[in-house]
Amino acid sequence: MLENITGGVVELDSSMVTLWVTEKQKDNHCVRASELDEELADKPIAGAALADFWFANPKFIPWRFNSKYLVFRGTVFESASGKKCYRCLYRAHGVWISDYLWCDRLFRPDELAVGLAEDVAA
Repeated sequence: MLENITGGVVELDSSMVTLWVTEKQKDNHCVRASELDEELADKPIAGAALADFWFANPKFIPWRFNSKYLVFRGTVFESASGKKCYRCLYRAHGVWISDYLWCDRLFRPDELAVGLAEDVAA
């Protein structure tokens, strides 16, 4: 998971950002959140700070992500009732939409975790 640094400055080139895809998703299958957690445990996953920045500044979202459903699994939000969710961004009708996905569900093959490429995070 990527760590937030309050007040810190980060240089982030679009080539540094990747979408993590599980083997099941590659085979066009849905995957449970617990399986995603297990498979992506050692990956540098982005959180809500990047989602907020990209939503406010969509010109910085890599063009190659335009047809993707971007899930920012690095930050987990919890409702008053205890239900957990992730932030996500997706493009519809030419604009980026900010939304959330509940954690306790099946994730579709097109709902991909945003993170840093492994050679960058090292």
